[in-house]
Amino acid sequence: MAHIYSNDRLLQKFIDLLSETDPRIRVYVYRFVDGKAIKPYLYRGQPFEKLEAYIAETFGNGAYYIMIRRGEKMLLAGDIRLLLSLNRRP
Repeated sequence: MAHIYSNDRLLQKFIDLLSETDPRIRVYVYRFVDGKAIKPYLYRGQPFEKLEAYIAETFGNGAYYIMIRRGEKMLLAGDIRLLLSLNRRP
């Protein structure tokens, strides 16, 4: 399984896809436990730049499996680990 944050090329592709405006692109977010994506997905929708903050605030700290597709074509897949900031403003 690819760790999105551990690879500069993969991280840059992830950042680029989050700002993509193609309406055919969909992001799927799953909990990631013991190296496996746990179904059903937690989020499915178009990518947006604040996706990581949304996941952390909505679903909490932890590991997540991210899959980004355009129709049947897989554009990116990998896992991320998120921690809520203790100093965030309401």
